[in-house]
Amino acid sequence: MGAEIIQIERAWDPIGQSLDPVTCAMEERRRCPLCDGERRMTLWKGRFVDPEIRAFLAAHHYAGDPVAVLAEEHFELVRCLQCALRYHARVLDRNGLALLYGTWIDARQIERFEAEHVPPERREPFSVGRHIVKDLLAMHALAGGSNEMKLLDFGCGDGRALRIAAALGLRAVGVDPSLTRSTRASDGGGAVHPTLGEALADVGGSVDAILMSEVLEHLVEPRRVLLSLVAALRPGGVILIETPDTRGIDGPPRTFEHMRWVHPLEHINGFTPETLERMARTVGLEPTRLVRAHATTRLRDVVRTELGCLVGRPSTSRIFVKP
Repeated sequence: MGAEIIQIERAWDPIGQSLDPVTCAMEERRRCPLCDGERRMTLWKGRFVDPEIRAFLAAHHYAGDPVAVLAEEHFELVRCLQCALRYHARVLDRNGLALLYGTWIDARQIERFEAEHVPPERREPFSVGRHIVKDLLAMHALAGGSNEMKLLDFGCGDGRALRIAAALGLRAVGVDPSLTRSTRASDGGGAVHPTLGEALADVGGSVDAILMSEVLEHLVEPRRVLLSLVAALRPGGVILIETPDTRGIDGPPRTFEHMRWVHPLEHINGFTPETLERMARTVGLEPTRLVRAHATTRLRDVVRTELGCLVGRPSTSRIFVKP
């Protein structure tokens, strides 16, 4: 679903607080955001002025120059020696996060980046829509199959999933801090709110299902944000979490794609199937049974989905339930 402008807990709190960044810096995360462990191993480190990182950030077409702002600041990707979570030990401060997601990233930047670096099949509207429909059908079945299911899309971007959910007759609301993206979503008929509290008030205080696509990797305090979402989920409700799989990144990333997965400014948490499940269990969620959903008339697509379910390869796209 690919929304790159999403709820960033420290820059834009679920409780609701905006910042007007003037300057920014990197600050230390001394404890693992999953287990609070302090023992860690460095996998990759450097300065933002290093040629490789400067070129990587330039390829994102930001509406601004992060390297000029961060000057001699450095980054450090580590792996927790207690729970194995990969995470950046140094992250943007509150002003920096507000600057990144409020200024450097805008609609034009996203369009240019995706046109150059995202495969066409992952951008083509029909294919993306089919993927969303399959996710919604699976969540609907696991949440009990009610025709009045209430859905929260947390980090809804331009609201595409909201519009599809509404077309299926679901009561759908979104949360997104980006004025540009949320305005586009609202223009398309989506109910988008700047804070979690306002979104929940719109649907009566709780929801049956939560969609959280490409969000968890961006959060400075992912466990605390997940706890807030679990509190908003009714018992028996489900949450779909999609995040990049960082298995195999045990040192400096060797490809542009791997570098994207552990982006020093944006993707500050790197999950694997094991650490994602551990995070979910920590906040009171449990893995659900696998539900197959098909949104196609092509037999090969059905077979591919069924084979994928039979093989059961671990994934960082999972649906969890609140007992």
